[in-house]
Parts: sequence; C-alpha cells; structure tokens
Amino acid sequence: LSLCGMETFANEARVAGKQVYDVALEKRATNVQSILTKDFTFASPNEAAKAFQQVESEKDLSVNTFLTNLMDVVREELAASVADLEKLDLWLRLNTPTISDGNHFGVEVQAEVRARIVSAKNGQKAALESLHDYHWQRGQALEKLKKETTEESANDKVTTTGGKEDGQTVAKESSRTSSKSSTPLADYIAYRVGIDAKYYIQLQSTMVELLHDTVCVYDVMQKNMEKVLHPHGRDSDRGRGMY
Repeated sequence: LSLCGMETFANEARVAGKQVYDVALEKRATNVQSILTKDFTFASPNEAAKAFQQVESEKDLSVNTFLTNLMDVVREELAASVADLEKLDLWLRLNTPTISDGNHFGVEVQAEVRARIVSAKNGQKAALESLHDYHWQRGQALEKLKKETTEESANDKVTTTGGKEDGQTVAKESSRTSSKSSTPLADYIAYRVGIDAKYYIQLQSTMVELLHDTVCVYDVMQKNMEKVLHPHGRDSDRGRGMY
C-alpha cells in the first residue's frame, strides 16, 4: 500500500472501531440478554440434568440437539464479539500519540482501557476454542454405552481324491457375525447426563460473562473517551486523522 492507501486503511479502521462503540456494543448486550432469557430456561445443573435424563435413553447414542443448537448460538455470539473487540483494539492503537516527553497521563489511561479490551477479547477467544471439548468428553462416555459387535469369518478347505484322477481341492468360504451386548453401567449413563448438564451451565456462564464484558468495555470507554481519543489533548491532535 502507498502512503495514501495506508492512511485510507487507517481511517477506515477508525470508523469501524467507532461504529462498534456507537452501535455494536449496545446491540450485542441486548441480543445476549435476550438469548439468556429465551434459551437458557434451566435454573440449575440439577434441573438441566433431570430434563436431559428424561429425553436420553440408556441406548441412545445420538447427540443432544438441544445443547448443540445452544452451542451454535454461543459460538456465533463469541465470534462476532471477538471481531468487534479486535476493531476497538485497532482503533485505540491507531490513536496512540507520538512518543514524547511529559504529559503521559492520558497515554496511560488509553493503555489501561486498551488492556481491558484485550483481556476481554482473549477470554472470549479461549471460551470459543474450548467449545469443541464437549464433543470429546461426551464421546468418551458414549463409547462405554455403545453395543459391542464382533465379526468372525472362517475359510474351510475340503480335499478329495479318487482313482487315477488328480486330487481336486474344493474351497468353501463362509462367514458369520456375532454380537454381544450388555446393560451399561448406571454410572456411565449418569456421567453422560452430567456432562450435558455441566456444559449447559458452562454455556450459560459464558454468555453471562460475554454480557458483562460488553457492558464493562462500553462503560470504561465512555468514562475515558476524551483520553482514549486525545491522550495528549485535542490541540496535540491537530493534523492527525482523529475520530
């Protein structure tokens, strides 16, 4: 990119960051609050476990569609929030003033605000990356519940000879399949239900934390916006593309 192109890119990034602050944060908080009210209907792990126990038979090896659908919703909200926080972070980085002697208080305030944004972003990224652990842990429980099937095959050879004729070999091949099953241990069934209940509460907690992150990021930016945008004061920003 040319110098002119880089400045255009920087200005577009500033506009995108301000748009997140002006619109996206409030919209996300409203949306997350709505999801918590509408989709997370169980008040406790025990209540969730009882509900899952009623719909999951001991021989049911299918996924918990209620939980996986909920996980999709949480994943989308986390990914969108991380993207927005990236825009806010870049906006603040582009508003970092020229390094100079003295008058660093505003810069320190700006750095503290940015640190809180980065902390929220990193926490949400970690939560996003941990979602796939559910399938692994649940799969381990289901492995103990599935029906064991073994297949056996056998090849039989019969050799016949007669008179002056050369010996002839007749090959007969047969296969048979046998299966065995047993009643799964009650603890394995309870473990599977427990995993579902645990991840339900984890998803709920993740959404609550996402709501808190969103509100706190907006709050700290609103309280310190003057220092965020003009850490050395408005006069020092003359000639710079500030938003």
